[in-house]
Amino acid sequence: FTAGIQTLVDAAAARVGGVRRQRVSALGCTGRHWEVEGLGPFERVIVATEAAGLAQLLGIEVPIRSSGLLVAHWLAADARFPRGFGYLAPCSEGRGVLGTVFASDLNPARFPPGRRGFTTMLGGTQRPADVALPEGQVRSILREEHRQLTGHDVTIEALHLVRHPRAVALPEPGHLSRVAQVHGSLPEGIYAAGSWCGAGATADAVSAGHLAAARVLESRGELSHVA
Repeated sequence: FTAGIQTLVDAAAARVGGVRRQRVSALGCTGRHWEVEGLGPFERVIVATEAAGLAQLLGIEVPIRSSGLLVAHWLAADARFPRGFGYLAPCSEGRGVLGTVFASDLNPARFPPGRRGFTTMLGGTQRPADVALPEGQVRSILREEHRQLTGHDVTIEALHLVRHPRAVALPEPGHLSRVAQVHGSLPEGIYAAGSWCGAGATADAVSAGHLAAARVLESRGELSHVA
């Protein structure tokens, strides 16, 4: 994954073949067939998005809450963090961040010599408003976090912010029952996948994709049963 997690997505797309990249804002139904932004008609469509995306595309209620994240990618030459994977900051620590990954330690080839790169997460369920923090305030938080943990100041040479209003599904009590309710209420020909179908991890997204594909095959009579 020297080119990033996109490597996984690109490999899957290459395996499937005939992939067309196009933003989709709605699904339309004509009789028993679906159209996807001018593409189609299709008898079956797998919607692999976050839960809120599924709700928006189909105009239905999807009772799955998500937690937002602000991801700060930053570069510094004088960072004093020790070498390693990074750290997580539990709520009990009262810190201004959720944790930091020492990105350049994991993949040094992607960073300029003499510089270290970091990915810091902010927001989450305890501080949802942090997803909208301005760049200047994020810089201040990152510098203060580094000073408190190392005792030294740091010069942030570059900063790139990525805001995910619905980053991770929250598997609250009764989550699996709500997921089953969503699957059972989908219109004919629509199948859902995404990490929200499980506990929000990448492995859950993969498993949900396999299960959606199996359901499609079963509907075509190509599988006898889907667990």
